[in-house]
Amino acid sequence: KADPRRAIADRLVSEGVGAESSDAEVSDEQVARERARREEDAKADVQTTRNAYVASVDQSTRDLIGRGLKFGMTDEVVNNQIEDIGRVVVAAESGLPMFVIGSAPGTGKTFVLGGVIRELRRRGFKKFVYVTQNEDLVSQVQKNLADYGLEGVEDRKSTRLNSSH
Repeated sequence: KADPRRAIADRLVSEGVGAESSDAEVSDEQVARERARREEDAKADVQTTRNAYVASVDQSTRDLIGRGLKFGMTDEVVNNQIEDIGRVVVAAESGLPMFVIGSAPGTGKTFVLGGVIRELRRRGFKKFVYVTQNEDLVSQVQKNLADYGLEGVEDRKSTRLNSSH
């Protein structure tokens, strides 16, 4: 007698989901249950990864980012900022030295930058470069991130960055 699990896998393969093949017959319900199980497993893997990124960020940095809640940021935005900091930190510790932080205005890129620098400094990184076409952002970073311990981070303005080129 054919293994029904094998037949479910065959149906999923024929639908492009992935597995090996067999000749047993299975119901649509069995296939749907297996597909749902795999989707839940994938969601759990993503959540585990997100949690690992968040856990890589020191609680004091998380608390600083959490201040955004007092200024109208949603929990989702704050949590995404913390996760983004963790992603950059994990990547930097893995030897990936360059990152681009980009999103809509007012979503907290400046605070992510501050959190990244703070976390990387805690881990012994010493050199940081951030590039912006908006000179006002240099002042914004310095003003808004005073509590992040960014003293000593140099800013250099370049007239070579120009959106017309």
